[in-house]
Amino acid sequence: MSKFEKWIEADHTSKPDSEELDDTDPEGISNLFLDTDPLDTFERTYTLPEGRGEFTMSVVGHKQENGQTLSSTGLTLWRAAEYMNSYLLKRPWSSTGESYNAMELGSGIGFNGILLSKLNVNGSTTLTDGDTDTLENLVENVERNGGGCEVKQLRWGVDKVERVWDMIIASDVIYVPNVVPLLFDVVTAGLSEVGVFVLAYARRNVKFEMVLEEAEKRGMVWSKEETGVDGENVWVFRKGEGLSEIIVKTRTGREIRLGVKLSDTVLKVKNKLGAVEGLVLPDKQILLMKGVTLENEKTLDQYGVVKGTTIFYRLQDHTGN
Repeated sequence: MSKFEKWIEADHTSKPDSEELDDTDPEGISNLFLDTDPLDTFERTYTLPEGRGEFTMSVVGHKQENGQTLSSTGLTLWRAAEYMNSYLLKRPWSSTGESYNAMELGSGIGFNGILLSKLNVNGSTTLTDGDTDTLENLVENVERNGGGCEVKQLRWGVDKVERVWDMIIASDVIYVPNVVPLLFDVVTAGLSEVGVFVLAYARRNVKFEMVLEEAEKRGMVWSKEETGVDGENVWVFRKGEGLSEIIVKTRTGREIRLGVKLSDTVLKVKNKLGAVEGLVLPDKQILLMKGVTLENEKTLDQYGVVKGTTIFYRLQDHTGN
């Protein structure tokens, strides 16, 4: 068997053994019958990059007021998913580059994964979920929006992953503490060394500190990329000593995203709090993390750079903070 986990294709004829399903809770299901039409259609229109026009996404799920009573949380739209799409639209996408092998965990109604597939035009996008009923609805939503991505079943802690991904995303998937290590089992097994794991976190019954503690155990680093309300934020995780995503700022101000391997010939640029804000290559070219610029144009020689040392620059973000 491969060191990565094996995919289990969705079987729509029977329900998998999954903690997501709770057949002993008839009260939640019965509440749905109080509404003669519990379904709702969620529509959003997004402007695609590079002048590719607008994309109106239409997905079907249960009404949000019924969401808390559903035995499967993937059957409706949650607020954290809106923040995820906001983040995805801000990434540097290009029809001639910027492609990923991307996977979504806990896709639900496909609100994030479908938009990702429209942005990731040169790559491949796979939407996954663990619940059979959710998968059936997810397939229909993907077809409703023109296809362009795969749908597969992936049950955390049960099914195995057979490949690696450049990008893994997940929105509002942490409801109980015991899913946190299961989530990071999948992420660390499936994320490439240059990959990013994007998590839209919603405050439920799990403190976010528990998520960060688990990420730290796996040797991952992270940053907050999108700020919502009530503690609902978008976080980006990377493997700490793998390939780091960085931005090269050209003389014309253009930003180019690259992946650079950390080694003894590549120096980490840290701010005074110890956070890595960029890298310095052997040719002394400064590479900065997205959203960070040098406060001035001083050269590396002026800082007395020596191989093997940690360099501290005064840094500011693009908002001037």
